Amino acid sequence: MSTSETRSNAWRAAFLPPDRILRPPFGMGHNQGPPLAGMGRLLPWQKAHAAVWKAAPVEVVRRRKLMAARAGLSYHEYTLEILERGRWLCPEQDAERIAAIIAARAPDMPG
Repeated sequence: MSTSETRSNAWRAAFLPPDRILRPPFGMGHNQGPPLAGMGRLLPWQKAHAAVWKAAPVEVVRRRKLMAARAGLSYHEYTLEILERGRWLCPEQDAERIAAIIAARAPDMPG
């Protein structure tokens, strides 16, 4: 074993976590990116996401914006509730659900 190999192993033992010490280095041309095993699910998900959030008719957008404003939610939050649960929230009947959405809102998100 050469001096450089000994130094290399010592460096690995000192600075790398134990689970990475015994791993062989990546092969030639590997960019150390994430594994591509799950890529088969990514493309259909992206297409489905784009289809759901495609531009809705103007009348639908206006109605959703109006209902969202009445409920104290953003257009995105209101539309997401419709898409996820199939419910058009009404402030008089769904006060608990609206309060839960507002409570779960990110601190930097506008109201």
